[in-house]
Amino acid sequence: MPPGCEATGRGKQHRGAVTPTPTPGLRAEVVETALRVSTVSPGWVNEGTEFSKVQFGGGDAAEEKARKLYEGIDALSADGHVADAVCYVTTRPPHVQVAGVCLLPTNQAHPFEGGLHKTVR
Repeated sequence: MPPGCEATGRGKQHRGAVTPTPTPGLRAEVVETALRVSTVSPGWVNEGTEFSKVQFGGGDAAEEKARKLYEGIDALSADGHVADAVCYVTTRPPHVQVAGVCLLPTNQAHPFEGGLHKTVR
């Protein structure tokens, strides 16, 4: 990757991939600045997001599909769990860089598409 192109190049190369931390190259590009590079990678998020509704095309039918998708899953909430992680990352002292945070509900095995989850009873 040419110098100065890490963010754009890697972003395009890994579009759709889940990575727990940004590439070392991106961090290397800003190492001589006060910038900090981090990611917050949540697993299943139900409340506070319209992702699933948009994914299913919107409308009432999409709302029902999204509801069924999360049925029996104790998912994270965007305005609670994910926001808390973002606050943690952004409130560290200036000399501390949190490389990345991966949040998963306890009933989700991994953050990749599909997520292998167990139903909460």
